[in-house]
Amino acid sequence: MGLPGGETVSSSPPFELFGADHGTALVVVVLSTVAGYLWGRSAGRDGGDRRAAILLAVLLIIVELVKPWLAIGVYQQPWAENLPLHLCRISTLLTAVMLLSRSYRLFEVAYFWVLGGGIPALLTPDLAHGFPHPMFFAYFVGHGLTLTAILFAVPGFGFRPRLASIGLTVIASLGLMLVVIPVNALLDTNYLYLREKPPEPSLYDFLGPWPWYIVSTWLVGLLLCLATYAPFPILQYLRKHRPGKTTDGR
Repeated sequence: MGLPGGETVSSSPPFELFGADHGTALVVVVLSTVAGYLWGRSAGRDGGDRRAAILLAVLLIIVELVKPWLAIGVYQQPWAENLPLHLCRISTLLTAVMLLSRSYRLFEVAYFWVLGGGIPALLTPDLAHGFPHPMFFAYFVGHGLTLTAILFAVPGFGFRPRLASIGLTVIASLGLMLVVIPVNALLDTNYLYLREKPPEPSLYDFLGPWPWYIVSTWLVGLLLCLATYAPFPILQYLRKHRPGKTTDGR
């Protein structure tokens, strides 16, 4: 399969899990996520949150247009395998719509999908090729930008997930599965990895054989939802009970 400049897919550097390139990409993603949160705080204070949100949404949409163009148009992958039906791609589009509409209800689901799905995807990417392959950049830029955007919305819009948001996310995830199952059957695809594990090493390898790893994935996802929700009630408790604060709130 040809690549630009005469390179072939087989000659591209293979992706090395937790190798130097993977580690560097993770550091960049962490820094960009922190920057997104700080940007949200600054934008919220100066009233520029709307402009910043539109910019982030446009960037997210551009990334999601570039991915299938690369996969289908450049590397000639089947179109059926590049529909926006994996959780990370749906999360990216949902986050873009949330930023444009400033919808708290969309934020409730996007927050847990982005963090709960994005963190494992970044730690164990479903990637065959490493740096400097274009798909390597597309993968980490897409995931990193989505994390940056969702963390921007926390201070930028003043959004906070509720405990009930986890239940809403579970319902949305079940609905997504009901949509994807017949699509996988019709197109012989593996969206949401419901039919088999990713070919590359991943967290799924520790969650048991099919179909039990699907149940395990749900349990891990629920734990990640609780873990990413926990900072908010903890910080609220610490602020309420910080030293020097009286019981009447003064």
